[in-house]
Amino acid sequence: MKKIGLLILLLTACQKEPSTEFYSKKDYTYVSSLKSDVRVTLKDSKQGVISKKNKIILPNIYKSINVIDNKIIYTKEDNTMGITSLDGKALLKKEYAYIYPFQEYFLIKNKNKVGIIDANEKMIVPPIYNEIRPFKEERAIVVSDKKYGVIDRSGKEIVNPQYEYIQDFSNGMAMIITQERKAGFLNKYGVEVIDEIFRYTQPFKGESTMVILDKEFGVIDKNGAYTIKLQNERINPLGNDLYSIKDNGKMYLVDKNGYKISEQGYESIGEQVEELISVSSDNKFGYIDSNGKVIIPISYTELGEPQNQLIIAKDEITQKFGVINLDNKFVVEPKYDYILSRNDNFFIVGDENFKEGIINLNGKVLLPLEYSDLEFKYNNLVVGNNKNGDYKFIQVNNRSSLVLDVNPTEVIDYNNNEIITQNKEGTKIYKINGEK
Repeated sequence: MKKIGLLILLLTACQKEPSTEFYSKKDYTYVSSLKSDVRVTLKDSKQGVISKKNKIILPNIYKSINVIDNKIIYTKEDNTMGITSLDGKALLKKEYAYIYPFQEYFLIKNKNKVGIIDANEKMIVPPIYNEIRPFKEERAIVVSDKKYGVIDRSGKEIVNPQYEYIQDFSNGMAMIITQERKAGFLNKYGVEVIDEIFRYTQPFKGESTMVILDKEFGVIDKNGAYTIKLQNERINPLGNDLYSIKDNGKMYLVDKNGYKISEQGYESIGEQVEELISVSSDNKFGYIDSNGKVIIPISYTELGEPQNQLIIAKDEITQKFGVINLDNKFVVEPKYDYILSRNDNFFIVGDENFKEGIINLNGKVLLPLEYSDLEFKYNNLVVGNNKNGDYKFIQVNNRSSLVLDVNPTEVIDYNNNEIITQNKEGTKIYKINGEK
């Protein structure tokens, strides 16, 4: 009896009931979920901010408040805006008609035009553009009167707005679309380094990219030289300077110069995911690496994408689904009629009667197969209907699960850490315990 009691105690200890916090309607009309360790509150139609320990950071005097990038952005009743730190200290001396965090800068607006100031409120880019996109590779795309250009971090125009579209820089190159709806490339200095204008192309994901010109496919390098000459057969980019090309009815893995990495041909070759490339032959699927080496044999009629070196697979003997590792070993026994979805730590599994449950990455059942329509909301929060058809919120960790005593009709918001409920009494917050 003592052993049984101890076992029950240990199982119960795997999941802690979520702690709760209650805010009466007399104090606040609404209290938000925790973000960057602060909460936005609503009282008398005005917003404010409190800390994790319920200390008032900003009083309820503001028209609106947002918490972004560990900063508090407030809007006053006269529509002026300002920014404070998470403890309520002003980060800028002035208030603006519009201001918003923009990477390490701030975006300002004047008469529907945007610009950039730094943390010292020095003007980096005057408000002369309709749009400024975030900096990537030390360059930002700007839009003025529906034309696209490029600026550097000092605000200098590298390319004045003249193109129909410019894609973000990738590996030192940015794709452009001309007035003739043709595609080309700029380097980081704003120079059109590739003279040829293509019907279609893709961003550089290495030292090369695929292009289409007059219904022919080719591959070019950053100087515009063809590393694979134009041809009628389709060329499929896989990433990291790898491509697939059809030859005599078979698909082959080739490098940026068109050389076959492996002499093995396939019915199809898919994109690269976690450094693995899906291949198929005779309606069976497997995976190879970038050197053409077979990692997962082409022996599965159904095979998922790799995620954290695990792959959902259908066993050809049992005709059931399980999970294999990159050694082609089942780490989750193939005994389920389907594995619906997964996140970083768990799988939703189901049987022939469409009853669903949750298992961890080792196959341990955390929630019995007694539910329907299960869905991950966040890593440690699942929702679904129990056997009575009642909609439930379920807290899950790597050892067990716990059905929460939450009224779903009162839920107004949730994230991976909290469930926010509200009724006529006030706001109640359930703090999800996702500890392992």
